[in-house]
Amino acid sequence: MFANEKYAATVIEILRILYFSDGIQSSSHIRSQLGERGFDLDSRTVRYHLSNMESENLVKRKGNRGAYLTEKGISEAKMLFVFDRVGTPSFETEKLSSFYSFNGEKKKGFIVANCLLLEKNKLSIALQELKKAAFTNVWVSSLLGISKEPEKLWKCDLPDKYVGLVCVSSRNYDVALQKKGIYVETSATGLYSLKNFTPRGFTEIISHTGTTLSPGEILIRGRYTSVCRLAETGEGLVTAAIKTFPSFLYKELQEALAHLDPSIFSGLIFHGGLIPPSYRISSKDRNKGYMVIYGGANLFSPLIEKGIATNLSIASSLYDVEQMTDINNL
Repeated sequence: MFANEKYAATVIEILRILYFSDGIQSSSHIRSQLGERGFDLDSRTVRYHLSNMESENLVKRKGNRGAYLTEKGISEAKMLFVFDRVGTPSFETEKLSSFYSFNGEKKKGFIVANCLLLEKNKLSIALQELKKAAFTNVWVSSLLGISKEPEKLWKCDLPDKYVGLVCVSSRNYDVALQKKGIYVETSATGLYSLKNFTPRGFTEIISHTGTTLSPGEILIRGRYTSVCRLAETGEGLVTAAIKTFPSFLYKELQEALAHLDPSIFSGLIFHGGLIPPSYRISSKDRNKGYMVIYGGANLFSPLIEKGIATNLSIASSLYDVEQMTDINNL
């Protein structure tokens, strides 16, 4: 049985609206969105569907404020919309990109964020571990956010025992440069080796083409990284991404990079105007320039490596940069 055979078309569209939206959605908004998709329903019918979906534990309603997906609802939505989420950029990343609003001059706005779910009673030890590795700088930014309402990041109901940690995603390079007229896309992410704290090269690589899972998330959650060992010995593995752009825009890219705010964009390892054959994922890369950039979620790798936390989600949410603080100042 296919997942979409289990639900009526109207229910599938409500799941789609909630899955690809942020936070609680009112029944009037859901009704409006359904109307744009050819489902002409009155408010009472929409509330009827939401009531049934709540009975099936797909959504949770918050009175007149609206409804949002439960953990089960998110799981079902991922199956239903798996092909909407394939590739780079997927619908999810495009949506996040459209709401990116960081202003480097004002140091305000929302950035694309990586999120980590953490038990509240482990927050103190988690911050200690992050500070131990802070000097390695093998990430995009040292800024960290602590959310007391992690359900807003995960878009589902969560027990009160959790907080959310937030760090800056390398996806922000793509978005910021695209807004300057330079089309950048991430072609691959892999394990990158360092020795004596000096970058050496990739040891493993995963293409972003044809996947719904973040390669960086796979590598970190699978404990393939060794940021803790890197901090202790100067040798270890971290995640890094290959990002490509049209080679004729290399001069413009260099100028744009020089004007990016270093508090948000400090993950660049190196770049070039023409990608070398060894870094080409496909034939279309022949005429591309490239950048190699540390994965933003390397910041959380020590917590995964030591089993302090496990639930990591990369480039999955937006976060107000004014609510973030350098980990060295916490």
